[in-house]
Amino acid sequence: DIGSVAKAQYDIISAGVKGTEAQLQVLIASSELAVAGIADVGTTADIITSAMNAYGQANMNASHASNILFQTVESGKTTIPELGASLGQVLPFASDAGIGLEMVGSAMATITAGGVKTAEATTALKSAIVALHTPTDGARLAMKKLEFEVTRTSDGGLDLVKTLDDLAQLDSETIAKFIPSITGQLAVKSLAKDMEEFKNQTIEFTEVSDTKTADAVIKVTNSFGSQSRILKEKLRSAMIEVGDAITKRLLPKIKSINEELEFLGDIGWD
Repeated sequence: DIGSVAKAQYDIISAGVKGTEAQLQVLIASSELAVAGIADVGTTADIITSAMNAYGQANMNASHASNILFQTVESGKTTIPELGASLGQVLPFASDAGIGLEMVGSAMATITAGGVKTAEATTALKSAIVALHTPTDGARLAMKKLEFEVTRTSDGGLDLVKTLDDLAQLDSETIAKFIPSITGQLAVKSLAKDMEEFKNQTIEFTEVSDTKTADAVIKVTNSFGSQSRILKEKLRSAMIEVGDAITKRLLPKIKSINEELEFLGDIGWD
């Protein structure tokens, strides 16, 4: 609806998106994700701009972020409102560790599909990333003693899939030495228990369609409920236009009546 869209546009500007064209692209992507993901456009604008700011607006466009987020909902056991409420806390840490939004989405989908609530899954994934990317002195010592190394990509980022593949071969006691946080261990164990599924999920996220969200919007939009809501909003917009036209015609007459009444008041009603 018009009010939600206006507020979303204000939030997009507040998030630091520069230029009218760029702002409108974010608003369109947010609106599509709101329709496809059955969510409020303010929520989708917030989560999309959070992703763009975490990875840099030059590196992450709104449409791609929307497609990855929708794929996360489709592949996992979560919703856009749930992701909107908690995903922002993991994105800066993932970006700092060189982990892309695709990998974050894949991990969140896998963890939530295993029965872990979205908020808990987000906290767990953040803890695991922090523990592996910047291990504590004790964890680093334990890794060295057991000749375990965190795998890095060519640009120095954390290779989450390869590292988890190696961790999957270890027992719980050893994993606990590397990742002291219980929440971090939850993410590692959730992902490591079925590495093949996680790997397949990761491939699916890297090949996500550029029209993933837009295709879903078409399906949702063609439903009776959506068509009814669209009709309601179009009628509301039409009435605003009609109201403006009527006001422009009536305003001079109302102003004239007010002037006459003011004149009568000045000279006295008697």
